[in-house]
Parts: sequence; structure tokens; C-alpha cells
Amino acid sequence: MTANRSPRTHDPLQEPAGAPMTHQAITAYRLGMTLEAQGFLQEALAAYDKAIAADPGHAGAWNNRGNILRKAGRLEDAVESLAHAVALAPQHVVPLTNRGNTLLMLNRHAEAAADFRRLLIMAPDDRNAPGGLLTAAQALCDWDLVEALLPRLAQAAAAGSAIVSPVSMLFSCDDPGLLHDTAAHFLREQVTAPPGPRPPLRRQGKIRIAYLSSDFQTHATAWLMADLIERHDRTRFEVIGVSWGADNGGPWRARLARAFDRFIDARHSTDAEVTALLRSIPVDIAIDLKGFTQGSRPGIFNNRAAPLQVNWLGFPGGMASAVHDYILADAVVLPHDQQAFYDERIVHLPGCYQPNDPSRPLATTTRAEAGLPPQALVFACFNHYRKITRTGFDCWMRLLAAVPDSVLWLLRDAASETLRRRAAAQGIDPARLIFAPWASLETNLARLANADIALDTQPCGAHTTASDALWMGVPLVTCLGRSFAGRVAASLLTAIGAPELIAGTMAEYEALARALACDPARRTALKQKLAANRRTTPLFDAPRFCRHLERAYEMMLDRAAAGAAPQAFDVEAS
Repeated sequence: MTANRSPRTHDPLQEPAGAPMTHQAITAYRLGMTLEAQGFLQEALAAYDKAIAADPGHAGAWNNRGNILRKAGRLEDAVESLAHAVALAPQHVVPLTNRGNTLLMLNRHAEAAADFRRLLIMAPDDRNAPGGLLTAAQALCDWDLVEALLPRLAQAAAAGSAIVSPVSMLFSCDDPGLLHDTAAHFLREQVTAPPGPRPPLRRQGKIRIAYLSSDFQTHATAWLMADLIERHDRTRFEVIGVSWGADNGGPWRARLARAFDRFIDARHSTDAEVTALLRSIPVDIAIDLKGFTQGSRPGIFNNRAAPLQVNWLGFPGGMASAVHDYILADAVVLPHDQQAFYDERIVHLPGCYQPNDPSRPLATTTRAEAGLPPQALVFACFNHYRKITRTGFDCWMRLLAAVPDSVLWLLRDAASETLRRRAAAQGIDPARLIFAPWASLETNLARLANADIALDTQPCGAHTTASDALWMGVPLVTCLGRSFAGRVAASLLTAIGAPELIAGTMAEYEALARALACDPARRTALKQKLAANRRTTPLFDAPRFCRHLERAYEMMLDRAAAGAAPQAFDVEAS
């Protein structure tokens, strides 16, 4: 769930002093800027290459070339191009900002942090640097820096004097008003054109639903949604997939391409072209599965690709957008009393807002195969490190101290050694932190069954990671947060019939986790309950979920057909 950031373009009139430009280079560069502005990225890239061939010292061409390579997913090539721009224009903030943002996308967080620190020295009032530095600091578990940045960023983001990724903000903040303001200012930076007109509503034939994402491949969104797409009632619905993510040739990509009635590869299409295509089909409802996460294309929705547009699943929060009509949620994850902080109208699905695939494997591995000690009590958290806070980690260390034969099982990442050092500083043997390598869905599920207790994070908790744990029968302890992002695990636990694992405060969370750790019989009973409820409760009841989702789409369209504006509503369970 990495932030999606808008690149900065280079002003052709701001070339570094002493950098001579030939007429050919200037002409090619300006052509590239024109083509890029119109969305013709491959043609623009060729123009920038011509500019560089004519003048290898053209920093602007290197910068803009890097931006296009980043949009194309060629991130390593983009960093290399942007490095040329930084070297040629060392006092310019634009290429440095773009390189820092691209390094974030590559998870090269230490290098990104160095770029943003340098940027703040060069331009202390830069609107982008503090947010970029926050993103890097979160991934590096540099909590001193996170805590130093947050007060400044909270005030600046609310006022629009700093542009902070809404994804980064929700990892460290649960104030719904601040999250809304952060999203609103960020979106205005990304999309500057006025919203397009709402297309006319069709009144006959099958309902056409378009799901838009870059994640129709090996990604959590694909794991959650593939069964749903296959399950849609084709007598009433036509289901279209619009993808602009890379085709990795994997089985998830192939499964989803087969599942949709029509699968559109939009990697090389502009926002305007995608909008025009969906209008020409025409589509009735367009579903934004990306929100603000990496690879999002809010311009398509700003252009108004469909009469109704819905925010769902990819981003756990509001878009602060006038063109997203609805957000799909449930009564736990987004109560109606939060409507004041959402521009979308809130729609409650019964049970849970998250789809799940009941064909997930249930095979397990041994503890030895998972790299775990055979007799230890295993606390597990496979959430991304950006979700781990000082408060949460300190709580985990107290749990390890209170349960001497326990270990903490985490994913291996860039800050693993940092976490071991932090454990040692609190008197915990660093060897009690065990790090699992990243793995395929099947491998991850199989090893996850060896955990005794899954621990959630706050203010942004587990999402797909939580449903993975519950599918494998692992009790998950969570604390009910204030924001959407911090209430997902509570929603899942409610839907699987285990609300007793939801704590109201962090103190209650710690006490609950400790009590479970000290009570093997209770843990066994919970595992048996989760295994039984897997097949009988709403969380993994895919036919039930699909039925309710389709009813939500029908209710949205019925209201629009009656000439009424979007309005919050609940779908009745059936």
C-alpha cells in the first residue's frame, strides 16, 4: 500500500547555469513536454531521448525521461535517469524529489530518506520533502524521526502547506478530519483539471460493472477478488476489468483475465482514452480499486468514466473527491457517524466489506520448515513495517518479557536489524525476533498456521493479512481503531463470529494477548471455533458476499434512475 505520488516536471526555462543547449535539443525537449502533457508517453520518451542524444547535459530531459519510465513501471531505469538529472542540476529540487519518490517505490527507503533530507536542507519550505521523509522513516522504523515530523506535518497537511501521501498519513494518524484534509490537498496536486460531466445513465440491458486496477496479478487485491469476479451473475451483470499493471505472466493474471467478460489492458492508454472507451461501451458503474495506493490513476475517475463511481477495497479511506459517489464498507469498519469525513456516500454491506476466496489452500507446513522453534509460543505479525509504531512494538516487547518461552515472528524487511536492536535495548534477546522471508500466497498460508496468536497493529491494522490468519485458524488480537484503516481486523473478526478478540484500548489489547498466551486450552478452543466458523459465517461465504454486493450495485442504479443524488444506505442481509 505504497503512496502514489505525482512527479515534478522540469521547467525548460530553468536549465542549470552553464548547460548549453543546442537548437535540436531544445526542440526535441519541448516536443516531449507537449506529448507528455497530452498523455502520449512513449512518443514523449522518444523525444526526450533525442534531446539527450543532442545534448547529454540536458537535465530537464533526463528528469522527464525518468518520470515516464517510472509511470511505465521501469523503476530501476527511472532511478538511473533521475540520477543523471540530479548530477547535472545538483541545486534543483525537482529531480531530487522525483528520485526520492521513485526510490520509495523500489523500497530503497534509506536512499530515499537521504534524498529528502538533502532536499529539506536545500529548500526548508518544500511542500513535498517532509511527507517523503515520513514515508521513508515509517518503513525504516525510525520512530524518533516519525514522531518529530508528525506534529509539523499534521498542521501543514491540514492547511495544504505540505503535500503528504494519504497512505503515509494513515500509518501514523487516525484523526478522521486530518485524514480527509490530507487526501483533499493531495488529490488537488494530482488532478488539476475540473471534473468531467457525468455520463447519461443507461436504462436497459445487463448492468455493466468495470473494475479498475493495476493489481490484477500477484497481489492481495487479486487474491481477494478472483473468486468474486468468477462468481458474478452473468444473467444480470457484465463484468469488465481495466488493468494498467504489468503482465507478469503469472497464474493470478491469467485467472483474472479469464474471469472478466472483457479484459482491457490499459498500460499504454491515456486517462482520456480509458475514459472515452468506458463511456463508449458504455459502463454503468466504475469501481476504483486503487484509491491513493501505488499505481493509482485518479484522472480516469476525475474525467467521469461512468455515471456512478465507487471507491472500494484498495485504499482504506476516503478519496475526498467530488467524483466518487459511494464507498463500500460495513457497519464496523466505517460507521455512518463517520459520514461527515467522507465525500462519498457510505454503503454498508452486511457482514464485511472485504471479499474472500473460499478456495484458498489449507495445507500447512511444520514449524521446522517455517524456521520456528518447536515448543515456543509464537506471536506473529506479518504486517508491513510501516504499520509498526513505537507504542505497538513496546507492547510486544512487554508480552515477550511476560511470556518467557515466546518469540515474535515478523516478515523480513529493511528494518529487521533495527527492530532487533530495539528489542535488545528493552532487555529482550534479539534472537527471539524471528524473520520470515517474503513468500507466495500458498507458502505464506501454509506457514502461518504455525502461529499461536496473530497481533494486529494500530493506527493502521491488518487487512488481507488478517483474513489470511483467520482462514488458517489463527486467533487474531486487535484493538478497535478510530479510522477505517484501524478497524478492518475488527470487521473481519465480527464477520467470523469472534468479537471477543477485539479490544477497546491498547491496554486491553495487551492484557488479552497475554491472557491467551498463558491459556493453551483457550487458544485451542479459539482455533477450533475459527476452523468451524470458516465455513458457516459470513467472512468466507463467497456466494453470500457476491449476492449482497450485486444488490448494492442495483440499489445505487435504482436511485440514480429515479433522478436522486447518491445517498448512504445499508444492504439488507439475505
